[in-house]
Amino acid sequence: MCAYHNPAYPPNYPETSYYANFQPSSQEYVPAAPRTNGNTGMSFIQNQFIPDLAVRYGSAMFDEGANFVHKNKWGVNYDPAGPVPPGDDINAPDLYIPLMATITYILLSGVIFGFQGRFSPEYLGILSSEAFGWLLLEVLLSLFAIYILNIQNNISYLDIVAYCGYKFVSMIVVLISYIGLDRPGYYFSLLYTSLALAFFLIRSLKLKILPHVEAYPSECNKRRLYLLLLIAFTQPFLMWWLTRRVIL
Repeated sequence: MCAYHNPAYPPNYPETSYYANFQPSSQEYVPAAPRTNGNTGMSFIQNQFIPDLAVRYGSAMFDEGANFVHKNKWGVNYDPAGPVPPGDDINAPDLYIPLMATITYILLSGVIFGFQGRFSPEYLGILSSEAFGWLLLEVLLSLFAIYILNIQNNISYLDIVAYCGYKFVSMIVVLISYIGLDRPGYYFSLLYTSLALAFFLIRSLKLKILPHVEAYPSECNKRRLYLLLLIAFTQPFLMWWLTRRVIL
């Protein structure tokens, strides 16, 4: 049986310090709802997810990267039938990584647009067209430069597609840094990944465009060097150009 309670007669608490400031309330306690806004997901990623991920994996990735740079031979391995497939040679150019990186870049840009409250399917279409359009243009310009400069080498158009497509991997890193650290993280990672990508392309393409420097005249070597630098240092500009729509 429930006890009868008459609100006209409040309970008589003992005169102690514990009950001195106690005031019963007839209203039921309702916890306050957390305040949220459109940037809740972005704030969680910036304040918790990215710092934890950086601390956990940052030093290990840095050590592995340093060892790779110093110990890697950078050249493509060959067998009697020709170049070793990418599955058996870490230095062999492949199309899987650029393709997956391009798709990931488009989807990640859509996620950022959602955080910013300006997502639209049209944006994904524009980003896709722009990404594949610039990739096709730079491949055609590279092949045209090889033809005009009369450069004889063993690099194929698929190799150029692969090397030009690797910039989308760096663009993913740039966008993730933007999510975690906003504009400062974007510009810092853009600078770092641009230098890293240029270093990688110079080391890798040098063995295809300039395999034997002493075997060619100096004028021919200059043309090959210009082509190498053109491919390597246009990638940072394209990285910035393709990610400029995403940042606010």
